Amino acid sequence: MFAYWALFGIFGVAAATTNERERRLGVVGWLIGGLLLTLMIGLRRNVGADWHAYEAIYQRLKFAGFAAVDTVDPLYKILNLLAADVGFGVWALLMFQSWLQEHDRPASDARPLAGALEPLA
Repeated sequence: MFAYWALFGIFGVAAATTNERERRLGVVGWLIGGLLLTLMIGLRRNVGADWHAYEAIYQRLKFAGFAAVDTVDPLYKILNLLAADVGFGVWALLMFQSWLQEHDRPASDARPLAGALEPLA
């Protein structure tokens, strides 16, 4: 439970930044929080109600191939097959998906943060 509160605190501090100097610190907080969130989602094992569904889809596609599951999105099938071919498990697929979800925003949203990591003057 401490991990969730710590993550909440990191994002809270990052969101509460007000002036320019604090804003740069906030960006670092967002990056650290995003990395920790990616690791928490990707490295989970048998956690959550959806774990067994992801594992079942992964196993069916791994052994039966692309046509084995008709109810899954084609790109998700390809990602599962790539993870299986490389030798990664479903955990790597979940980690990649969580990273994609955290970085899924329009380019116009990312522009205000462009100068935030420049050295402090």
